[in-house]
Amino acid sequence: MLIDFHTHFYPDKIAKRTVLQIAEKSQLDFLGDGTLGSLLRFMQTGGVDLSVNAPVATSVERVRGINLKMIEYNRINTSVTCFGCLHPRMKNPIDE
Repeated sequence: MLIDFHTHFYPDKIAKRTVLQIAEKSQLDFLGDGTLGSLLRFMQTGGVDLSVNAPVATSVERVRGINLKMIEYNRINTSVTCFGCLHPRMKNPIDE
């Protein structure tokens, strides 16, 4: 089994914009459009059986919503396992 242990994808409605912003700030070129569909196509092409998505929260307020969305992705897709996210400014990650 081939596992890609560190991937990122974003909700379709913000994926392209997010990838463009990251590319501009990092001065790196990105493959794909940042969506789950794009990740799944790259997995198929590369023979990857499982990918692990590492979501990123840009604010404390977004953590809960992102984590709830990752739970939903885990329910509908067995090819990608989504981890949860934290934010460095969280006072108590268990309660927030």
